Amino acid sequence: MTTTIERATDITPAPAWGAAHQPHVGQHRARTLRDLRASDLRKGAGSELPELILAKLASLDTTGFTERQLTKRARLLLELLRDTLGGRYPDLSLPAFADIVLAMDYFVAVHDEIPDTLPGGLADDLRKFDETIATHRGEIEAYRRWREGG
Repeated sequence: MTTTIERATDITPAPAWGAAHQPHVGQHRARTLRDLRASDLRKGAGSELPELILAKLASLDTTGFTERQLTKRARLLLELLRDTLGGRYPDLSLPAFADIVLAMDYFVAVHDEIPDTLPGGLADDLRKFDETIATHRGEIEAYRRWREGG
């Protein structure tokens, strides 16, 4: 029997646990993207990724330029993942999908290149989203047109 992913909530995020974390034998719920295996996707592994992204976005003070731009890009990419995994949008390539998931993973990690708790700590997250969007601009523009009904 084959099980498919039906929603973005079937992907598990990467909280900052460190590389040494390994799930216990028999543990099926991955806690980071690095712990997730292909068999987990086939089983429809439960996920916290969208919830973590939305919670982090809700915690941002969007009066700043970086935070506003970050929120805008994260919401677009999250909707693209949801529509793709939900089977509503079939045209996202695997490389674009993977890069978007990695950008989201980077965003939810507090201790990345510039820790998010430091002033300007979200600039690297915005840069990661911008790089992903630039790399897959054609596909993301096609998604925007599809979403707008055109």
